[in-house]
Amino acid sequence: MLATLLILIGLIAACVATLTFKSRSFRRFIMKNFASTKYLPHPTLPGPPVLPLLGGFLSVLDSVETGEVHHDTLDRLVRYSKGGTLLVQTSVFGRTTIATGEADLAKIILAKGVRNDRIQKTGLELMKNGLFMMPTDDIWRTHRKGIQPGFGPSHLRHTFNVTNEVSRTLVEGINAKLVAANAEGRPLVLDMHELLSCLTLDVLAQVAFSADFGTLTHMLDHGETSPAFKYLGEIFTIISKRSVIPRVMWKLFGITESDTVEVRKHVHAYVHRLLSERIAKSEGTTGTTTSGDLDVMDRLLAKDENGKSRFSEAEIVDELVAFMLAGQDTTANTMTWFLLEYSRNPEYAEGLAVEADAYFAELCADDKVMLSETVFENLLSRSPKLDMFFKEVQRFHPVVTGVMRQIQDESITLDGHVIYPKESTVFVASIRGLHFNEKNWKDPYKFDPGRWIAPPVPGSFLPFADGPHNCIGRRMAVIEAMTVLAILVRHFRFKLIPGQHLRGKTAVTTGPRNGLKFEIESRV
Repeated sequence: MLATLLILIGLIAACVATLTFKSRSFRRFIMKNFASTKYLPHPTLPGPPVLPLLGGFLSVLDSVETGEVHHDTLDRLVRYSKGGTLLVQTSVFGRTTIATGEADLAKIILAKGVRNDRIQKTGLELMKNGLFMMPTDDIWRTHRKGIQPGFGPSHLRHTFNVTNEVSRTLVEGINAKLVAANAEGRPLVLDMHELLSCLTLDVLAQVAFSADFGTLTHMLDHGETSPAFKYLGEIFTIISKRSVIPRVMWKLFGITESDTVEVRKHVHAYVHRLLSERIAKSEGTTGTTTSGDLDVMDRLLAKDENGKSRFSEAEIVDELVAFMLAGQDTTANTMTWFLLEYSRNPEYAEGLAVEADAYFAELCADDKVMLSETVFENLLSRSPKLDMFFKEVQRFHPVVTGVMRQIQDESITLDGHVIYPKESTVFVASIRGLHFNEKNWKDPYKFDPGRWIAPPVPGSFLPFADGPHNCIGRRMAVIEAMTVLAILVRHFRFKLIPGQHLRGKTAVTTGPRNGLKFEIESRV
């Protein structure tokens, strides 16, 4: 009788748990009626109501499922902060998170904080050895030191040349589609996010791996991407869910190691083939390559003075997967948001196009313009309107929501609150909070490239994070994005197709929810 009763209680508990975690309406009912601020871990810090034990897990789960992490994070900062300071706490299963959108407080977190293994644990079998997944330790330092030279001046020049070439492929492909559309008497409508995602992957492959993926050409010719490309995006979705869902519940949400077998099969097979081709090519090559010309893959495959490999095969594979994801996704999203604002703010369109015309005319007249050691500075100084517009897009549409750090000091004081961090306490510099803080920006919810005539408040603009873990490829990303966008605005006009969902979706980075379609017309 007792055994039967215990089984019945267990079944009821399992049903309630399943209903709670799977039903959004039931989750919201639970939070509305049972959550309270008295369960928050820190007695003086403000924050949203949470549940005992679960904390704010049900609300966070809502954000992950809807992809509204970026909006919900800022909403919590604004709604629950007190005294005009964007600083709040929350907790999930006993793990405290303290987030801020204040530049001075974010500076403290980034200066004192280190990255723990929380992010790496979400990668596990997918890419745990990727640079942006690893905690701050000697292994991470070895990876960073080994890869960093792959983003030096010679590679920035190469980035421009490759981007220019791949962008021409995109222009020719769009022009061919325009001719066909005009002949049929219909407008040309394209999903630019799809095309820009393919373009950035091709640029990354050529610059970092000296490989020709041909992803953009395949998309232009066949209207679809390769299976490996499709599965890359699924990795980010899995990692995003794992970051907030306890491992014991991964099975319930279909994100265990066994659930990723198909993803790994396609992506890792593709990367292993890429790696094998490079090794075979290097073994059949004679002569020497100067250190400055070694790309990222060269540096991952390099041996030390004793002829021993610096990195294991597993480390190399993970790094290649991580670079394909991080380098492609962030840049493609930013460029797509640029086109969105370009289409919504037509008063800037002609000025940007004229500036791009002048810039490329000068480039053609003087081949040394982009061949100097200051390629990055040349690009920005010769395109001031494009630079301001691009920075405002980065501010208005940050593709990375925040930066997580762990503070190892015994105590830390933030805005007068003395906090004694536990090992599970996570501090977050909210990039979206910083970018929309009224202390830092006048009318922060207004898209205004003109604000960049004056320098921003120090520490208020962090599109590539900051500190030792800042984006290793940030200059490459800016050169690639600004070059592509300058070429596109020279050749085409973009009209946003109405009725699309324009709120971004977050899966590690924030991008268009279902792509972004434009009607495209030739400018020339």
